[in-house]
Amino acid sequence: MNGSDDDDDWFGLDLSDIKWFVLQQRWVLGGVLAGVLGAVLLVSLLLTPEYRATSTLHVRLPSAQELGKDSLSGTSDSKGFYATQLEILQSSTVATAAFEQFQEAVGADDAITNPGLLRLAVEVRRRPLTELFDVHALHPDPERAAMIANLVAEAYRTLNLDTTRDAAREARVWLEGQLRQYDARVDEVNTEVVDYMEANNLADAEQRISSLGARLDALKQRNAEVKANLVLLQSRVTSHAELLRQGSYADLAKSFDSPLMTALTANYAAAVTRLVDISARYGPKHPSHLAAEAMFKRIDEELRDEVVRSIDAERARLLLLQADSTTLDAEIAEANKQLIAQQRIRDGYERLRTEAERNKSYYVALNQRKDELDMLARTQLNNARVIQVARPPGAPFTPDLLFNLAAGLVVGTVLAVGAALGRTLLDDSISSPLDITTFVRAPFLGSIPRLGLPDLAPHERALYTHEHPQSGLAEAVRAVRTLIDSSERGPVRSVLLTSALIGEGKTETSARLAVAFARSGRRVLLIDADVRSPRQHQAFGLSDKSPGLSDVLLGRSLVDTVRETTVPDVHLLPAGDGGMRVTELLGAAPMERVIDDALGRYDMVVIDSPPSVLTADPAQMARLVDGVVFVVRGHRTSRSVVRDAVQTLRKVGAPILGVVLNASSRDAATGAYGYGYGYGYGYGRAQDDDSSAAK
Repeated sequence: MNGSDDDDDWFGLDLSDIKWFVLQQRWVLGGVLAGVLGAVLLVSLLLTPEYRATSTLHVRLPSAQELGKDSLSGTSDSKGFYATQLEILQSSTVATAAFEQFQEAVGADDAITNPGLLRLAVEVRRRPLTELFDVHALHPDPERAAMIANLVAEAYRTLNLDTTRDAAREARVWLEGQLRQYDARVDEVNTEVVDYMEANNLADAEQRISSLGARLDALKQRNAEVKANLVLLQSRVTSHAELLRQGSYADLAKSFDSPLMTALTANYAAAVTRLVDISARYGPKHPSHLAAEAMFKRIDEELRDEVVRSIDAERARLLLLQADSTTLDAEIAEANKQLIAQQRIRDGYERLRTEAERNKSYYVALNQRKDELDMLARTQLNNARVIQVARPPGAPFTPDLLFNLAAGLVVGTVLAVGAALGRTLLDDSISSPLDITTFVRAPFLGSIPRLGLPDLAPHERALYTHEHPQSGLAEAVRAVRTLIDSSERGPVRSVLLTSALIGEGKTETSARLAVAFARSGRRVLLIDADVRSPRQHQAFGLSDKSPGLSDVLLGRSLVDTVRETTVPDVHLLPAGDGGMRVTELLGAAPMERVIDDALGRYDMVVIDSPPSVLTADPAQMARLVDGVVFVVRGHRTSRSVVRDAVQTLRKVGAPILGVVLNASSRDAATGAYGYGYGYGYGYGRAQDDDSSAAK
């Protein structure tokens, strides 16, 4: 699984991941699956074969079929009805009746010795969206299985017919009682209707109501006219009274439309004109003026008297209109009262007549139901019938070996995968490429098998691929080299190897990878940058680690410090004796100059760095190289530790090429192991043979 750390494709699973998972957990998967299938097979073989016979019932909604009528109860809830019939078919009553018939037929020579056991042997199912019920019976004897299914179906039919007869008998008694009651009630209500009609003279009730209605309408119309005239006259009288109080007789006279008032008004105007004219001509003491003044006073008195008489006449007419309005209100109220009384009489009659008709309809319906019930009782119809009689089956129903094995295979597979996943989740160490891609979330560069030769010296272990280029170990290292060369980041000429903790096999992997690059025709410089605990000089059989990298960082020439090795085209720059004095220079400009100088002289630079969890050196140097390879020893380091270490390098911009799974076996199952992480304990001291070589 190749790719860069910016590519999300390697976060998912592919067929190779699944293959690795299956290979790792094959003993768990196979053991659980074999155990489940073996248990299923054993149980299936030990079970006593049982035969299942089936009889089929057709159950219709209860009704008088010949008449095409609904049931006596009028039920239309078919869902509830069929649920009830299913419960009846499975009831102890039906089981007891069937058991009695079964015992009479076979005697006591059977394992079914009571109705309860018979109920356990019977299963009833309704076919969806149909009126059919299947009665299944299980028994070691096929003949008796068919007998039980048929007996249960017949017991239900008998019970159903008895229930129908009992219901019909009870319904008939109830109907006869109701008929007697409604017969008496019909006569009673008819008598009440006749008496009511005679008492209220209902022969011409409609005519009286129509006449009263017409009279009431006429009275209301006349009353409206009177009230309108009354309002107008009241306003006129009030206006005239105000003018009379002010003494405006002449103005009042003009408002009355009568010949006399018109003549008096004309005379009054002429007298006023003559008096004014004479007064202006002769003066107030002239005889002519006195005569004109006397005439004016006489005409004025006549006009005033006539106005007063006219106003009195208006007031008299107002009183008459008020009296007419009061009389009409009284007549309208009386007419309303009479009309309401007549309508109440009619409504009482309608109520009695409606009750009489309702009682008659009930009486007719009850008679009809009684006739239907009589017909049903005579025909003795049963709404349940057997449409398929149970036959002895030719083959056992249980156990179904193929079905059981198939079910066992499904269940066993689920349990096996669950157990394997649980074991994988509980095992916190890195043990497969799946752990790297799924938990660490980094590209997988390859798996290097464990070298099972513990007696080899450190330099023999590190250079094993050089001495045995056709071995599986050498092939695995070359596969890692190929993936590094094909990185999507472009050409990789400088690569840094690190691990999370000590003992991961980083030193051996660096040496073997340098050998692999050299065998591809490149000049390779291997730099031992683990200045705290250097091992590369031992891996190549050198007795001294100085001079080395620490000296070059402090100013010594790279050409004078690099040493040749026994491997063609592989040169080594040991760690040197600088120790802690040069650790600060590993991520600074001096180290960058060393790498640039090396790349100018060599085709490939491989750097062996300290564990990234224990020191900051790898994070400092990671920014100076083309790629970083993370080495993880199988079945040793916690997934969370490796994941955190890789994420830490990513945060500082390290170009992660991927993870190499070291000391694993593609052909071996996952075995037990300890959790000896060794977080920094004894770091820098000599390790045992296996740890030292694997560092």
